[in-house]
Amino acid sequence: MLRKPRKISSFDTRFFVLFVFAVSLYHYAIKFILIDTQYVLRAPYVAARNLIISSAGLLPKSPPTSCPIPGPAELMVHLPSSSVPVLQYFDTGYARTIFIPRQNFNIGDIVASNNCLVGRITKMGKQIASVQLITDQASCVPIVFAGINGIASGRDARTIQINRLQKTSPKIQATNVYTSGIDGVFPKNLLVGIVKRSAHNKAIATCCFDFKALDRVDVIAYGH
Repeated sequence: MLRKPRKISSFDTRFFVLFVFAVSLYHYAIKFILIDTQYVLRAPYVAARNLIISSAGLLPKSPPTSCPIPGPAELMVHLPSSSVPVLQYFDTGYARTIFIPRQNFNIGDIVASNNCLVGRITKMGKQIASVQLITDQASCVPIVFAGINGIASGRDARTIQINRLQKTSPKIQATNVYTSGIDGVFPKNLLVGIVKRSAHNKAIATCCFDFKALDRVDVIAYGH
């Protein structure tokens, strides 16, 4: 004898909805609460490690070898900044972020290292600040190289793509890329990277750093 299919009761529906809600709540708790706590607990360790390395004289006194040396002295940016440790690097394949202690920073502050652009603070938690890296695909940085203006955004973990170049742009390689400062968001003449290849109205540039290896960055209050 065939059994009649069991009807789904209102209790089953409510249970399923509550289960989905609980899973979603757990996901966001992990993302916004536990992760924040993890960075806070890791901060003293990072500070102690950097202090030991600094005392031993092991910190590099010059820009990393992967970072092209800026051009003339007049290009160097001299703005008040605060040096802080990098707590964590985060990469989803699309969004690329580092986390730093919050301190007295604000959304929109610029993050750099050795006069090379790292990114911009886009979110603030209770204890940490989230920095959108220039390799983030949602990043948008007005740049200039060889007298050509363009817009840079993330391509992968080590390169950026430059769009909106003049269609008559020549094939230029091994040329430093700087922030143009025309948007008022990023200061002028911060080094962004070095052109790897260019053609027509696009170019690919290699970033100054392997962002995963950054231990400290400088936060610059700019534009507010």
